[in-house]
Amino acid sequence: DSFRIDGREMVGARLRVHGHVCQLDNVQLYEQGDGTILREYRPRDEVASDGALDSMRSIPLTIQHPSVMIDAGNWARYAKGNLGDDPEIDVMHVKATLWVHDEEAIRRIQGEELVELSLGYFANLDMTPGLAPDGQRYDAIQRGHRYNHLALLEEGQARGGPTVRLIDGEQRTVTRLDSRGDAERFSRPADADQEDRQMKVTITVDGIDYEIEADRAFQQALEKERSDSKAAVETEKSRADNAEARRDAETERADGLRTQLEETAAKLTDATDPATIAKAAQELAAAIADAKLVAGETFDAAGSIADIRRAVVKSAGIEVEGRSDGYIDGRYDVLLESAKAKRDSAARAETDLADARGAARAPKTATNTDEHTARVFSISACQAAVLDGVAAKEG
Repeated sequence: DSFRIDGREMVGARLRVHGHVCQLDNVQLYEQGDGTILREYRPRDEVASDGALDSMRSIPLTIQHPSVMIDAGNWARYAKGNLGDDPEIDVMHVKATLWVHDEEAIRRIQGEELVELSLGYFANLDMTPGLAPDGQRYDAIQRGHRYNHLALLEEGQARGGPTVRLIDGEQRTVTRLDSRGDAERFSRPADADQEDRQMKVTITVDGIDYEIEADRAFQQALEKERSDSKAAVETEKSRADNAEARRDAETERADGLRTQLEETAAKLTDATDPATIAKAAQELAAAIADAKLVAGETFDAAGSIADIRRAVVKSAGIEVEGRSDGYIDGRYDVLLESAKAKRDSAARAETDLADARGAARAPKTATNTDEHTARVFSISACQAAVLDGVAAKEG
């Protein structure tokens, strides 16, 4: 994609220009050292994140991309101005104000020789393929953008193909110069002097390797980016693990609530079953009848069966406060058995009395002249009279 300078205005000795400096949510093509093409997706929440935009503020302007990234040691050599403090998202781009201080750069911009813009930046590659929102296929995702400089280019150079890449074991931290030109690949020799500010690096141009002197700050900056990236990955992994643990806990809680709901539904279904209701009513009626047998017909049987039993035991003068249901049931059973025994004894006495009365009132026949038989009837009559007297007193 081409990012052009949109307007020009001299402010004192400086030239103020405006432009779109990068595109959002696009797929960029980068040529690898072996000639293959890597399709990299640049999502807006990475390209224009708060951290990315903060790193873009006041970055130096250069004419073309220098062979090294800009630092304090080479800033005066390459900087021709700076980007303003106002980068912001403009639909599908990031726009910003540029301040140009260099005479040559001002002349070439006003002469419309330098008309396009290209960012130089560090990024981390997430080697996860997929499809961009516009349906384009990509091989990797650029993340963690940190901007280093903005290059002023001639017509047709800002096409986002060739790349400057730092070679390491995993090929995850990369340096991107989104301009058209020769692809360059940087690698640090294993025996390089770590204390020497200048270091030997190898660049590949059109398939030919060249050894040149390069600024050690470039390597240090990339190493810091790699370290920061690794720390960020570990942080995100920890957050993901915590989120997974919370999700598992919520799933377990939901399963427990589902089980409780099923049990409650089963109890509700059972409680509303006509047969269950009829059985419960019969059991309650039987409990009330037993309670009145023990405590008398005037006993007020209210509440559940357990409540009725506790009240019956209490009416017998037994302390029930703080007593368990098992204790209450035991005392109640004793009282009930005693009441049933009294009831059964009274019933048998009533039966015996009725039999005796019937025998005393039985008619004597003419053929019954046996003296012994007459004596028996005489005794039975006496017994009936006695029992009648007892019954009269009880009445």
